[in-house]
Amino acid sequence: MTGDTVGDPFKDTSGPSMNILIKLTSLVALIIAPHLNAGDHAAAIDAAAISDASRSAVEAASNDGSTSAEQANAADPRPMAVRNVEFTHTLTTGAVVNGSASGMEASLMTFIQRAIPADKTTWIAMNEVVYYDQGDVDMHYSAAQLDNLAEILKAYPTLKIEVGTTALDVAAAESATVAKTAEARASTIAAALAKRGIATERITTKTFGADAPFATKPLFLDGAPTKGAALRVSER
Repeated sequence: MTGDTVGDPFKDTSGPSMNILIKLTSLVALIIAPHLNAGDHAAAIDAAAISDASRSAVEAASNDGSTSAEQANAADPRPMAVRNVEFTHTLTTGAVVNGSASGMEASLMTFIQRAIPADKTTWIAMNEVVYYDQGDVDMHYSAAQLDNLAEILKAYPTLKIEVGTTALDVAAAESATVAKTAEARASTIAAALAKRGIATERITTKTFGADAPFATKPLFLDGAPTKGAALRVSER
């Protein structure tokens, strides 16, 4: 009696309802699944591309005799603005500069905030200024650090800097080729800062050979030496 009076109505109503629910759930799953997979696939492609580029950069750095610090800088092909940020500082102008904990941004701000007198021996590596193989500055990957440097100079309008460049990373038989490359790097960096609104009289450049003071010994705050470019505060 219970089965006929209670069970039948439940069976007759719940059965068709469950059938509709199952069909609807299946339909929604079929529609959404391709989109979810596409996102995962795109992420996998991006990760693979970065990994491949990183391996190529490290191999290229190893082949030209670069230091482990330079290989680390070359290993991530993305601009600094989209890498992991370890240092962030908001300037008095409201601009925010980002960088690595031991990078140019952190070192220069420390130098400024400690009110250290300007001198001719305190160099800071421009660690995120990247170069083409045996050539000039790669402006695409160097843009983030040059933007940061320009913002710092705008926030401290009395500050003047000297940009020192060398090209000891260039495997050239003739020293003249190395000197020409160093001069090109200095000119490119100075022009990039001028394009960002920094007066040319606030920037001086100097090229070095094997005697580059920032290429063979630790820099400000024990920064790693660089074979490319460095800066020093020439006037506060």
